[in-house]
Amino acid sequence: VPRLACHVYVSEGRRWHAIERLLRAAKSLTQPPGLILASTFPDVDYNRTCFTFVATAPTFTEHLADAVAGVATVAADIVDMREQHAAHPRLGVLDHVSVHPLAEEATMDAAANAARAVAERLGNGSPHLPYYLYGAASASGDVRLSAIRRSLGYFAGETSGNWQGTGAGGTAKNAIPDTLAPDGGPATVHDAHGIVCVGATPWVTHVNVPLVVSDASVNDDDLLPRARSIARAIAERHGGLPGVEAMALPKRTPPFPPNLGDADLESLRSSVEQALAAHSSDGAVQVVEVACNVRTPDVTSPEMVVETVLARARACGLKAHNVGAYTTQATKEELLSM
Repeated sequence: VPRLACHVYVSEGRRWHAIERLLRAAKSLTQPPGLILASTFPDVDYNRTCFTFVATAPTFTEHLADAVAGVATVAADIVDMREQHAAHPRLGVLDHVSVHPLAEEATMDAAANAARAVAERLGNGSPHLPYYLYGAASASGDVRLSAIRRSLGYFAGETSGNWQGTGAGGTAKNAIPDTLAPDGGPATVHDAHGIVCVGATPWVTHVNVPLVVSDASVNDDDLLPRARSIARAIAERHGGLPGVEAMALPKRTPPFPPNLGDADLESLRSSVEQALAAHSSDGAVQVVEVACNVRTPDVTSPEMVVETVLARARACGLKAHNVGAYTTQATKEELLSM
């Protein structure tokens, strides 16, 4: 049976009442047959939550677009980007939506059509977000998400933790320059809502490698620049591993696995509250995280990414050890079994 996975990244991962409202909305929007909420993954440090939907034909377009737009509408109601802080860069209340074929029966054309339908709903209906298309959903079929983000100043906010808006160089702008014109939606940006990137690609594996540094001679000011040099070295763009994009971010809380299927609210709430307590602790250990997008997991395995990060850490003088690399979403195999 043809099935698509759709990851929806919302810029909220700390306030439980907000996460719960988003989760209840996501659940309520999966009533049509053939559409399920497959996993939920909040991250306190990154202040974002990934909701993963699985859609079975013929719900690829209309019902999936309804679900994503419904979550986005709630996000726009409860998140104000002017007041949002996070370790992870982002472009709006709904930072990113990606659609992926789950099996050979689902084609890339189906994923691209579904992504375009989602984008049009987000741009022309509530919450009226300017949108940029990438991957197979883009006009040329080969626009990179990272290229769009870079042109919009996405990575400029990495050091400060503050939202950097949608202007090149990291300056928030209400009017998007002509050279950065979105593919659809409003021509101006709502300061509180930002913009969204929507795309369709083959399956991408997200591997995060936390590094705990036990060397007291390495201070916080020195740690993150060294980790960024590791991220740069392993990225394909700089001659590193094939299909890998990477960035280094501060990380204070231990990860917990994605909540699969029908999320247990109490269990999820307990995990978020424990992570939030660790995030707020003055005694947090020195941790950075090399966050990697592996666009070709059949060529570069997650294990290879982890081993390379650790080797690079040792090469740049960090006495670091792996405290548990993890993925931020359910695996393709887990989704196919649902």
